[in-house]
Amino acid sequence: MSAMETMTRERVFELESRICAEMTKWLKGLDKPAGILARSLFMSLPYSDKITRTKRLGQPQVMFTGDTGIGKTDLAMGMSMSIKAIFHRIQGMPHLMSRDFLGDYVIAENLKSGERSIRFRPGKLFAHIVLIDETNRILGEAKAAVMEGMEERSVTLE
Repeated sequence: MSAMETMTRERVFELESRICAEMTKWLKGLDKPAGILARSLFMSLPYSDKITRTKRLGQPQVMFTGDTGIGKTDLAMGMSMSIKAIFHRIQGMPHLMSRDFLGDYVIAENLKSGERSIRFRPGKLFAHIVLIDETNRILGEAKAAVMEGMEERSVTLE
């Protein structure tokens, strides 16, 4: 599809069904949640950009709840594979800190020249599709950092 091609309603439905079919190729019984995920790719919801202080449109977050072993992780991973997206899974644990999600600055040293520089190493929240498992186990500051990234589409490292 070229950048100038118009997205018609029929084209969106066709792409949704192709993505859904690819996601559920090896996952049986998850057609309805797969359809919800595929549909979310084509939705836009308003949010406030905290840097430019303007209203923008962005893709929604999707939250699935359910018992262990019903395929939530496999479904999210299947979605990322079907659209060739970067996928990260975060296991909610009480010891996680905000930098585990957001990333941190690290000192990198060039072994040949001996020069040092500070580089940003992105955390797991910097992916196209992020699955956060057991969010109830994540403590306050770290959960606030994740929610900021999800709600405002930006992060504050300091």
